[in-house]
Amino acid sequence: MQLSMTFLSFSFIFLCYLSTFDSVNSHQFGRHKYTETNRVRMDFSVLRKTIESVELVDGHAHNLVAVDSNFSLIHAFSLAHGDAVASTQYSLSFKRNLRDVAELYGCEPTLEAVEEYRRISGLESVSSTCFKAARISTVIFDDGIHLDKILDTEWHRSFTPHVARLVRVERLAENILNEGLPNGTSWTLDSFTKAFLSKLESYPS
Repeated sequence: MQLSMTFLSFSFIFLCYLSTFDSVNSHQFGRHKYTETNRVRMDFSVLRKTIESVELVDGHAHNLVAVDSNFSLIHAFSLAHGDAVASTQYSLSFKRNLRDVAELYGCEPTLEAVEEYRRISGLESVSSTCFKAARISTVIFDDGIHLDKILDTEWHRSFTPHVARLVRVERLAENILNEGLPNGTSWTLDSFTKAFLSKLESYPS
């Protein structure tokens, strides 16, 4: 058993050794000649160029907020809340994304530098820069979440050709139930369905 394991280990090391040779060369090992199969060397430059030329459709986005919103920029990098937000800046995803944003803005890769650039440039300018860089042609907004100083869907139309809204039907139903019926009337399935369809049909696009 020990001899077999030793042989298998040697065989594995030997195969790994062979794989390091240049694919176009033949190699002589004692009486045995090993010719490695030519490897396929893939050139991704054409694929990268094609991908970078394709316009994107963001099928589930959230509206931007004003620069002075209490929904600070760091929340764009993480879903953390409360005390956990302070730890966001130490994550690899935060550092990578911050680096990419800073490179796009042409500023230092720090949160303070990015925030200062946004403040000086203005939200319209940085939004235009980001939309163009991402090549977003269509965006569908889910504006059913409540954020401080959230900008309406219409505000975004100057940055991308096609803008639409995603209806949160559960939030719509919740609002209908919270409004209640006049004269203390109780809901029935028929009355709720009628109210729901009416709200849905009149929902702004």
